[in-house]
Amino acid sequence: MKKIALGLWRIMLVLLIVAIALGAGYGIIRVGSTAFHWISGSFNSSKPAATQTATPGSSQPQTNIQKVVDDSAVKAAEAEAAAAKKAAEEALKKANESEAARKAAEEAQKKAEEAQKKAEAEKKAAEEAAKKIAPSIVSVDEQGLATNSITIKTVAKAGSSQAQVWVEYGTSSGNLSSSISKSTVSANNTDTLFLGVNNLSANTTYYYRVVASSNNGSDYSGVRSFKTSNPGSSQVAHAVSLFDIATWQNTDNNTYVKLTLGSLGVQPANRRVWIEQAALNSSVSRIYLIGTTSSYDTTPTFPRSNGTLFKLHIEGVAGEYGMTDVNRSELSDYTYTVDKWFRTD
Repeated sequence: MKKIALGLWRIMLVLLIVAIALGAGYGIIRVGSTAFHWISGSFNSSKPAATQTATPGSSQPQTNIQKVVDDSAVKAAEAEAAAAKKAAEEALKKANESEAARKAAEEAQKKAEEAQKKAEAEKKAAEEAAKKIAPSIVSVDEQGLATNSITIKTVAKAGSSQAQVWVEYGTSSGNLSSSISKSTVSANNTDTLFLGVNNLSANTTYYYRVVASSNNGSDYSGVRSFKTSNPGSSQVAHAVSLFDIATWQNTDNNTYVKLTLGSLGVQPANRRVWIEQAALNSSVSRIYLIGTTSSYDTTPTFPRSNGTLFKLHIEGVAGEYGMTDVNRSELSDYTYTVDKWFRTD
């Protein structure tokens, strides 16, 4: 009996301990719930306290805890949306800036291409201009002045194209309305021309200029003047140098030399004119009568030899370029020097 009573006592003691533990736990739960409600109420002090209501169809009440959770979620969503909007705006701004930069780059490239084309066009024009060289008048001199005519000795450069050269003249420096036939100078050549101006009035002052013209431009000498002689004045023969009135060229496969003569100037009529020919470093010469001062061959031709020398003589003229007569014995005493003789090769 005693053992049975002792066992029952032990069972009751265990039950009492369990009851006490359960009661304490419930108290703790109540205290925590009260504290949570107090804290929650302090966060929502500006709003009326929510009451517990039963949600239709649900056995769980709506609490302030659910309200706090819902507000936080909304705020988080709003913040996320605002951040996304800002990021989108920044992206759009960068995209616009990138598009503007692309357009600016395209415009710059277009301008650079246009500048390149312009530079190439200017370079091409400069190259074409460099190829087109205009003619030019190098020198002008009056020779062979007579009563009714004059010869204008001109050295002219044609430039890069064939050029025409002529004389414009008149009795007034401001009215050069007359002109002579045009002479031709081949492209890239420099020629000595003897331009005859005829049918002039005696004892008259004339003004003139020499013109050289081609497709590449024109050149003009300065305006010069001369006065024709008086037919009643006395005329004295004077020596004439081939250096002043002649040009030459080889002909017939270089077997002959042809001279082209300009005017002899004012000379007495019907005086004999001849050409003396000699070889360089030789005391032998030949004489060729080419006519008279009134009429002579302007393109005489002579056998060619290396270092051929020529000299012009007019009857009745003594001196460096003339002799008193056609006398072979006089020629043998003449010193042949290159500076006094007209030399061809």
